[in-house]
Amino acid sequence: MIKSDDILIKRLTELANKSYNKCIYTYSDFLSIAEISIFHGISKELGFVPYSVLGGYEKFERGIIRFGDEKSTGYSEDVPISCVKIEPVSMKFADSLSHRDFLGSLMGLGIQRKLIGDILLSKNIGYAFVKETISDYICDNLDKVKHTTVKCSITGEVPESEISIESHSLQVSSLRADVIIASVYKISRNDCNKLFSAEKIFINGRLLTNNSYTIKENDKVTVRGYGRFEYIEITGKTKKGNLIITIKA
Repeated sequence: MIKSDDILIKRLTELANKSYNKCIYTYSDFLSIAEISIFHGISKELGFVPYSVLGGYEKFERGIIRFGDEKSTGYSEDVPISCVKIEPVSMKFADSLSHRDFLGSLMGLGIQRKLIGDILLSKNIGYAFVKETISDYICDNLDKVKHTTVKCSITGEVPESEISIESHSLQVSSLRADVIIASVYKISRNDCNKLFSAEKIFINGRLLTNNSYTIKENDKVTVRGYGRFEYIEITGKTKKGNLIITIKA
């Protein structure tokens, strides 16, 4: 049986070759952070064609790979990602809606997961990044999430400032990845290291298996099953020599 990783690598290689040979833009479907990490592992082999990883907004997790740029193709082209705003018709009578509720309703329309990127939540409104080809279909057909009647529209702006991202201060003994991750999620170092072994930890979209990696300023850390955060900086030291750091999560 062909492994799913091999299928992904074959597909991305085909897209890169097509872009190079025909001087056109080609696009993958939305990839998970693990799949994007696989791509980074082969990106040097595909260096004969320019590429970019895009998700519709700056701090995306799920993204598409675009092969080609204006110089290699001779023309420019908008990225085929749309942001669909999904909001309750009546906030007063709306359920409390979660990421799972929005995703479940979208997939309930028969939409494959690979056509859906990140879904952001702000004030009980969902912002779903999707392949442009299905945005009108969603707007025409999605009218309920959970038990809540909703309306959909394609929006050109993502209110990132309204998305719940807060700064937190932590005390840690060092900037080792396992030390910081264990502190952020309040788990033991042993449990944290099991996450490394299970390949569930990513730094800036790349799989990280080295638990002693030194976290650097502005590193973005994703721990599958737990969440993600960004390390900002050291802000001080305690009398016992521990570091006081700031993260955003």
